[in-house]
Amino acid sequence: MRILAIKFKQIGDVLLWEPALRRIKEVFPEAELHVATHECSAPVIKNAPYIDKLILYARLPDGSSTLKKFLHEFSFYRGLRKVSYDLVLCFSEGDRTLLTSLLTRGKYRAGLVFGKKEKWQKKVYHRAILPPPTHTVLRDFFIVCKALDIDFISPQVRLYVDEESIDKADRILKEAGIGENEPFVCIHPVAKWFLKCWPAEYYPPIIEWFLKKGLKVVITAGREKREIEFVEKIFTLMKKRRGVINFAGKLELEELIGIISKSNLFFGIDTAP
Repeated sequence: MRILAIKFKQIGDVLLWEPALRRIKEVFPEAELHVATHECSAPVIKNAPYIDKLILYARLPDGSSTLKKFLHEFSFYRGLRKVSYDLVLCFSEGDRTLLTSLLTRGKYRAGLVFGKKEKWQKKVYHRAILPPPTHTVLRDFFIVCKALDIDFISPQVRLYVDEESIDKADRILKEAGIGENEPFVCIHPVAKWFLKCWPAEYYPPIIEWFLKKGLKVVITAGREKREIEFVEKIFTLMKKRRGVINFAGKLELEELIGIISKSNLFFGIDTAP
């Protein structure tokens, strides 16, 4: 049996998908589980031991020609059509997910339906599932339970880290002055959508509290200019900076995962950096 799970979403959404993927493998331990997602989001699940194959969709740079986009899409979908799937589960509601499900010609397809596209979605899926009014992690789990007719159990998200990421994190932390067993807190104060962010002035008192407890503080952020500037603003508001390390814009996602796994506490305002 071969199963394809599809979710083209951002990093946090893909991380919260993990319990649903693990549950699929628990129900079908002998099945071959393939997972399709965005290349940029894959690091948060790529080390999960139950995933047999990752199928990555890489976004083309802005400004790519129409021909290049067409050839890119054609190559991606042609690869999917070469594989025969017994079960296709769709966890995102976009057009790409719907098209991917259709082109796989899976023997049994299940996915979310909603809004204006509901009529077309019901034509593609053998089992159309109405989204429940719950958080993402519960919604993904709900899809698995509905599609497979299994009981719901409380999900727990797991982040799998490989040795290479841990080694990189150790090296980066050592260069920053944090010893191998030295306790520290990782604070990630930004999100893709800034409406989720706390004001910068909220962070200095929290950081100072950690410092008084004898913990060093690592602050991380992505490479977007506004994220880096937000962290710089936090630093300008701090009275005490000794023991605080700014990694904003300096880490690859795999390196950040390694650092989070080494930290004694992760403090964030969203589901994933």
